[in-house]
Amino acid sequence: MKNRGHGSAKRSFCRALVCLAFIMIIASISALARPASASNQQLSFGQESSSLDLTAGSKTYACEDVHTFSGDQCAFVKHYCAADSGLINHLAAYYCVQPILRIAVIVLMSLFLVFIFIVLGSTADKWFCPCLEAISDLLRLPPEVAGVTFLSFGNCAPDIFSILASIGSASSIAFGEIMGSGCFVGLAVLGVVTIATKPKLQAGPFLRDAGIYAVCMTLFGAILIYGTVHWWMGFAMIALYFIYILIVIFGTVLRWIKARGRPDAPKRHKELMQGANDLPLDVGEDLVVRYQHGMLEPLLLEDMEAFDQQVLDQYEEAQKLPPHHKLNRRGNLASRWWHYCKASVAFPRQGLFGKIVYVIELPLTVVRHATILPGDLEMYHPVFVGLAPVAIPAFIAWSQGWWGVGLHLWSVLIPFPLPVVLLCVPLAVAAFLVSARVKPGEIALGIMAFGGFAMAVLWLQTIANELVALLKAFGTILMIPDSVLGLTVLAWGNSVGDLVSDLSVARNGSPEMAFGAIFGAPVMNLLIGIGISFISQTVLTGENLHIVIDLHGYIAMVFLLFTLWSHLIVISIHKFRSPRYWGVVSLLVYVLFMLCQLGAQVIQTYF
Repeated sequence: MKNRGHGSAKRSFCRALVCLAFIMIIASISALARPASASNQQLSFGQESSSLDLTAGSKTYACEDVHTFSGDQCAFVKHYCAADSGLINHLAAYYCVQPILRIAVIVLMSLFLVFIFIVLGSTADKWFCPCLEAISDLLRLPPEVAGVTFLSFGNCAPDIFSILASIGSASSIAFGEIMGSGCFVGLAVLGVVTIATKPKLQAGPFLRDAGIYAVCMTLFGAILIYGTVHWWMGFAMIALYFIYILIVIFGTVLRWIKARGRPDAPKRHKELMQGANDLPLDVGEDLVVRYQHGMLEPLLLEDMEAFDQQVLDQYEEAQKLPPHHKLNRRGNLASRWWHYCKASVAFPRQGLFGKIVYVIELPLTVVRHATILPGDLEMYHPVFVGLAPVAIPAFIAWSQGWWGVGLHLWSVLIPFPLPVVLLCVPLAVAAFLVSARVKPGEIALGIMAFGGFAMAVLWLQTIANELVALLKAFGTILMIPDSVLGLTVLAWGNSVGDLVSDLSVARNGSPEMAFGAIFGAPVMNLLIGIGISFISQTVLTGENLHIVIDLHGYIAMVFLLFTLWSHLIVISIHKFRSPRYWGVVSLLVYVLFMLCQLGAQVIQTYF
């Protein structure tokens, strides 16, 4: 027993060393690669190249002028494109190498883009959502309220933070992503689901969600055409989403009251339970997984009425989880995520691609465990609690660009301010010793839940900023407008998961849930993502936000509005069935949409 405890302590110590060493390495690289200030940038820039005279002439350069600049392009992007770079200056990595190597840089940037999408999604699914669920449990929120607030927010987190990062960087990528993902989900995903299942929908939820989405997108289109965003517009969009939440909750409660008041309620309940028991296991499994990862939209909670604890029990038994992993409909669905956490130190039983991603993502996984502490007792681990006092300040300093400020050479030798190290190391040791012996109470769990939520937000913000910076670098190199990148790359990256999950749910006998996700998720992305962005850009700056939409944006807006209103009319005419021919038409319309975008790009380039 003693040897076992000694071995556990040694393993914990090794993990701590690995985590701290990784933090020091990435911080040292960042401190070396990132300029300390704008003034230093200009000075070093002038010393690096004599081919660029900052004072010669009166022309003001922009980052996009790098293609027409005849001097040192490497020095140019280091000076004029520094504001658009994230934690990594991608343009410098491209223009500061030999031309023969630039194709290899493009390939590496493309792989890095895929990796960022993976990290963004995994951070939201495995860290952000459990924090929200823990907060929901601590606040004892009813499932209906938690579903339309915390769980929906967790599901839409990658899109929302991408929107915030884009608008914060004065880019039109966000507007392209909103309309591009809307067209992809509303045309391509809906078309595939319709062809595969030919769903029959409930009139009330469909009219409510599709109607609200169509109305909100029409209002958003009017704002884009108007071209000026006032402070009250952002608050109005947030208010619209809260009205939407109240409508969903009211409808759910009303149906629950009506069901309880029926004389045959016990009989209906028995029939529902028998139907749930007769369901294939993969249906229940898919629903459980979607619920666990916050993938159920507000209206989908109504569709869960036919599923009871027995479906979850079947899933549990099939997966052979231990008793303390018991799932329940109340919302304590983080157990399986903790099962992943405990297995994260072992090599996963996945395919080759999954293993490669796992190995590459492993250092970030360790750091995320050390910086994001969900307030759940089953997720509690002394090693990560002990690392948190050092890892959290280190990550904050690195992500915000504070690393090495005023330390010069010391920022490389000691990649963290010495006074903070001296303060945090004793705290880390004390936290580890205390957490190894004492289980946290409800207050401590609450502090960890809200602190983990804040750190998860910072992680998502940092990853989204890097995603937008990388997309803008691609746009500069390939001379592609930001709006096109939002309509295509960002929209596809954030929506391809919807295609897979919605099609899986629809094929497993729940097409209404798939249609709910098609119309439910974009509502939150639009109202919350754009609403918060409008507020941050108007209230905090004290100035109105001016929007300029190019031809790509107008084409996307016309197609999306046509799509939404057409769905409402056609599906209503067919008595709330989506016929297969309409799925084919939707796919053809999406192909036409992409052809129009290609034609618009040709017109803007050559005419």
